[in-house]
Amino acid sequence: MASAAFAEKISWKSVHLFWGDERAVPPDHPDSNYHLANEALISHVPISPQNVHRMPGERSDLQAAADEYEKTLRDFFGPSDPGWPSFDLVLLGIGSDGHTASLFPGSPVLKETVRWVAAPYVEKLKAARLTLTLPGLNHARRVIFLAAGREKASIMREVLSDDPPSTNLPARMVQPRKGACLFFLDQDAASLIEKDS
Repeated sequence: MASAAFAEKISWKSVHLFWGDERAVPPDHPDSNYHLANEALISHVPISPQNVHRMPGERSDLQAAADEYEKTLRDFFGPSDPGWPSFDLVLLGIGSDGHTASLFPGSPVLKETVRWVAAPYVEKLKAARLTLTLPGLNHARRVIFLAAGREKASIMREVLSDDPPSTNLPARMVQPRKGACLFFLDQDAASLIEKDS
């Protein structure tokens, strides 16, 4: 999207960028999701700084940061029906354990039904994060998962199986209520998925 072939075809003044999750680091830290997005895209396209709504991961009080970001979303989307943000497009990755955004297996945040943004402590990583909650993701108009690498093959087979959805596999729990969910996988990530006969 940052290349000349595509950047000039997008009306950047109409684009608003939000974050699905963020690490508890400053925006210029190499581990920051904002930093990565800025390096790969934002700094290369004519998008207004007012249209870039990053999560404040550098705040010492991450719960306050989650509250602040939820207010940012509520102010932007206004009163909405049925009371959740309705993103046009959500891009998500997937971990080899099935986590997506900063929603990890076993996290109490998977049961959240009120908050738009949470600040979970991820025991596996011994770190706190900011993340959108499942209802926030599930009210998007379109969700796209991107996965690459053989280490993702096993979990992609599980996520895309016809079995009833697991209540402890976050990526499988992302099921837009009225939107579409698409998966873009490289050959390695798709290697264990059975082809239609």
